[in-house]
Amino acid sequence: MKNFKKMSVLLLSGVGFAAVFLFSAPLKTGIQNGLTLCGSVIIPSLFPPLCICSFLQLSGALNASGRLCKRLSSILFGLPPCALPVFLLSLISGYPAGAALCAQLQKSGQLTLPQSRLLATVSVGAGPGFLVLAVGDGMLHNMRYGFLLLITHILSAMLTAVLFCHMFKVSDSGATQRPSPRLPLAEAFVQAVAKASASILSICAYTILFSGLIGILSALITNKTGFFAAVAALEVSNGCVFLAQLLPSIPLIAGITGFGGFSVICQVLSAAGPARPKTGLFLSARLLNGCISYLLASVLIGLIPNALPVYYGAKPSGFSFSSHTLLFSACLFCLCVVFLFSTRQRKIKKLVDFF
Repeated sequence: MKNFKKMSVLLLSGVGFAAVFLFSAPLKTGIQNGLTLCGSVIIPSLFPPLCICSFLQLSGALNASGRLCKRLSSILFGLPPCALPVFLLSLISGYPAGAALCAQLQKSGQLTLPQSRLLATVSVGAGPGFLVLAVGDGMLHNMRYGFLLLITHILSAMLTAVLFCHMFKVSDSGATQRPSPRLPLAEAFVQAVAKASASILSICAYTILFSGLIGILSALITNKTGFFAAVAALEVSNGCVFLAQLLPSIPLIAGITGFGGFSVICQVLSAAGPARPKTGLFLSARLLNGCISYLLASVLIGLIPNALPVYYGAKPSGFSFSSHTLLFSACLFCLCVVFLFSTRQRKIKKLVDFF
């Protein structure tokens, strides 16, 4: 069995190297599209919420909100008070943020390992920045559809979380119930930006990797339906872009964002660390969430006047992001500051002591 696994890994690696050389042109195009997608969609919509989430956790504000949600968290999820704030923050901060918070709470002892794994399984959300601004306004050119997707996303995530937490309920014994250490505000801010930078780097890396794979598949799969299905299953941002251009069906977009794609699955499993959910259970939760999102959007789309028909020749949406834009310059500046801070820890300590 071990030899079979080793041979499989060697075979897949050989196929990967062969694809890189045989399909270098579409691979290059796919990677370029991934870089553009990261600069125009992912970084602007996910980086600020990731910073805020990390800051709330490191500064201790998450502990206070957890105490206020004690009874509601127990009723909905059967988990300690900190579970509900983590779940809510995951819905507004981007796909892997909830998993990262679960890992931090498990490390501090506020959640046991089974509890953190269960919470990480259901604490996955696209965030309003991605759904409303990127998909609704940027791709569909209508923010009403973005808000409809956001409502659908929140409802489906809540239903999936309540169902899974009660079906796979774990014991609440073992958690310390004590708040995690609270850092001074200045130090919490610096560490929050550093943690968010690491998270956004991981997200962009997976997006670029899967975008390159999509570029290779574009040369192999000639059938449009098959190619779109492959894109939607692999990477949610590319899937929404293609769907908005070719077949802007709101229920289908809701289903894709509810599932998240294998890129998001890899991001969450990577961000969760020791709190990594079981792959089979996590995949089942994403599939169920995608199906619920599709059904809810099919019902709610009738409430919006002048809704898009199922088939509609929409104008392809393009993203402009060059080195001359203010946003790109601001992102580069922030990343440079984080780099300087992270490579000079002694100076960070002096800066924190100064404040």
